[in-house]
Amino acid sequence: MNEIINRLRDATTAVGDTVQDLPAPRSARSRTRRSWLVPAVAAASVVAAVATGTVVFAGGGTRLAATGSAGTPEFFVLAFPGELTVRRETDGRAAARVAAPGGESFSAAAGDDRRFYLATTAATGCGGHFYRLTLEGSSGATLDRLPFTVPEGTRTTSLAVSEDGGRLAYGLVRCGTMDRAAGLVVADTATGRTRTWAGAGGPQVGRVAISGDGRYVAYQDLAAPPLGVPDTPVRPRSPEASPAPPSRTPAPDAPPAPEEVRPTEEPPAPEEVRPTEEPPAPEEVRPTEEPPGEVEPGVPDETPSELPNPPTSRDPGDAPTEAPALVPLATPPTEVPMPSDIYLLDTTLPGEDLGGSRKITLAVADAALPVGLQGFRLDADGGRIIASLGRAARTFQGDRATVEPSATAIVRFDAANGRRLDTLYQDRKGGMALLDADGGYEHFIVRRGDEIASVSASGYRLLTRDGYRYPSAAW
Repeated sequence: MNEIINRLRDATTAVGDTVQDLPAPRSARSRTRRSWLVPAVAAASVVAAVATGTVVFAGGGTRLAATGSAGTPEFFVLAFPGELTVRRETDGRAAARVAAPGGESFSAAAGDDRRFYLATTAATGCGGHFYRLTLEGSSGATLDRLPFTVPEGTRTTSLAVSEDGGRLAYGLVRCGTMDRAAGLVVADTATGRTRTWAGAGGPQVGRVAISGDGRYVAYQDLAAPPLGVPDTPVRPRSPEASPAPPSRTPAPDAPPAPEEVRPTEEPPAPEEVRPTEEPPAPEEVRPTEEPPGEVEPGVPDETPSELPNPPTSRDPGDAPTEAPALVPLATPPTEVPMPSDIYLLDTTLPGEDLGGSRKITLAVADAALPVGLQGFRLDADGGRIIASLGRAARTFQGDRATVEPSATAIVRFDAANGRRLDTLYQDRKGGMALLDADGGYEHFIVRRGDEIASVSASGYRLLTRDGYRYPSAAW
C-alpha cells in the first residue's frame, strides 16, 4: 500500500512540475496587426487592444475554432495625441498611462501581444519617431524608441505590424499644402533597417495592412476618391452635381451620391424663394429640366425670386424671409465609403517602386452584399482579405447622432482575384468600420457610430465609446 501511495505522490509531483507561471510577453503570435492614420492635427484618438491565447482555423472549413484561451482582448489602449491610456478589457479601468514624448503627438498604433508599436508626429506636423510600448505585468508599461525615424518632410499615413513584431509597414506622404506621394516602407524593428518603395507618380499609400508572416503588404491609394473618414457628415449636394457610380468616383472633396443624402421633409426650393402674383418674363425663367427641388439646402437660389408657377401647397405668407441656416437642425445621413481597389505588394520581390504592386478589385458589387467598403486587413499568409461592407451613416438632430439601420457584413475575399469567399458576420444595425481582427478571424474590433465594439459569432459587444473622435484600432 505504501508503495502505491508513493507512486501516486511521484506522479502528482511530476505533473505539477509541468505547470508554469504566466509566460513573459512572447515574440510571436498568430495575429495580423493593422491600423489607420489618425492625423496629429485632429483631436482624434488611436485605440489598440491586445489578446491572449492562440486562435487557428479548424480543418480548412468556414467555421472558426479557438485553442487555448478565447482570444478576446485583455487590454485595449486609447492613444490621444498627448497621452496613451492602457485599459482593462473586462471593466474599462485604466491600468497605465503614458505621456507622449516631448514635442511629439501619437498618430498611429499597431499591436503585438503585450507590445504596441506607435508612430508620432512632431509639432510641425512632419517627421516623428517610432516607439514600442511594452506592458509589464498588469500595472505598468514602458515606452522605448525604435532605431529608425520618420524622414524629415514626410509623415506617416498608417501603421501595421507582422505577427512576430519583427516588421513594421507604414505609408509616407510628403508634407505640404497638398500631401504628395512619398512611398511605402517596411522596417526591421530589431536592426532598424528599412526598405522603401517609391511612390512618385504612383499611388499615395495609406490604410496599410500586413500579412502575419510579414511578406505581403496591402494598401490603398489615398489620392483615389472618395476620401474622408467613414461616417463623417458632409454638406448635401444636389443630384445634378452628384458624383458618378463607384467605378467613377468623385473628387476627394466631393459630397456623396444623392441616394446617400436623403432630403429633409420639406423641399428646400419653395422655402428659399418667394412667389409673386405675376409670372416673370420668359427670359427670366429657369430651364424646366432643372426642378427647384434640386437647390442645395442652406444655399440661397441665385435665380430671380419670382416663379412662373407659384407653389399652391403652401400659403405664400409661410415662405421664409431669409435663407435657412447652412446646417439644418436635422442633417441627412451621409456616407463616404472607401474605394474597392486594394494594392498588394510582395516584399520578397526585387524593385524599388510600387509599380510591382498588384491591383485587386474586391467584388463588392455583388447584389447580395451591402454596398461600401469600410475597412480591411490581410490574413496570416496574405491569401485572404477580410473586409467590412456596409453603409456607415448617421443622422444628426441637433447635437445628438443616431446610426442609420442598414445591412452590414464582414466578408472574406480571395486575394488572388477579389472573389467573395464567405461571410463571417452580418447584421442590420448599421455599417461598421473594420479596425482589426484576431489571428483566427474569430473576433473583430469595429466602430459603429461612436461605439468601439467586439464582434464575433457570439454577437456584438460594446467595449467603449469614442465620442466621434474616429480612433483606429488593433488587437
